[in-house]
Amino acid sequence: CKQPGAVSYKRRNYYMVDQANILLAVYDNDRSLRSGTGVTVNYARKKGLLIILIHPDTAMVSNE
Repeated sequence: CKQPGAVSYKRRNYYMVDQANILLAVYDNDRSLRSGTGVTVNYARKKGLLIILIHPDTAMVSNE
C-alpha cells in the first residue's frame, strides 16, 4: 500500500486552488511556520484568489 506524502498533498492542494474562485481556510496566518495550509494560502495569493481566513483560536474572520 503506497502512502501519500508531502508532494501528493501539495499537488492536491494546488489542484484545488486552480479549480477555485475563492479560498476559505482555517488558518492563523502565522508566516513564521511552514505548513501545508500556509503553502496553499500563499499559492492562492499568487493566483489572485479571494481568500477568507478563519482564525482557529479566535474564530475571527478576515478577507484578503
